[in-house]
Amino acid sequence: MIGPINMLFNCSTTYRGNHWLTNEIIPGMREEGIVSPVKDQGHCGSCWTFSMTRALEAAYAQVTGKNISLSEQQLVNCAYAFNNFGCNGGFPSQA
Repeated sequence: MIGPINMLFNCSTTYRGNHWLTNEIIPGMREEGIVSPVKDQGHCGSCWTFSMTRALEAAYAQVTGKNISLSEQQLVNCAYAFNNFGCNGGFPSQA
């Protein structure tokens, strides 16, 4: 969901990583607590906040060995200055 404003981005570069993610990795990350439990965004178009907070939580857990739970609501409420639109959509890259 992009929100009330159609935003166009001119991306002139493309990067294709040389890594592979398999289904074998995901269960291990769940068992080790690296990936936090599933949360419900309800009727709010805030999937952009959920994807970003999950990625940051997992990266933090992998580096520090500690699990944290970040607030999606914080991004929904406070990321308007970064071209995001709360429950009307946003961009994980600008969260």
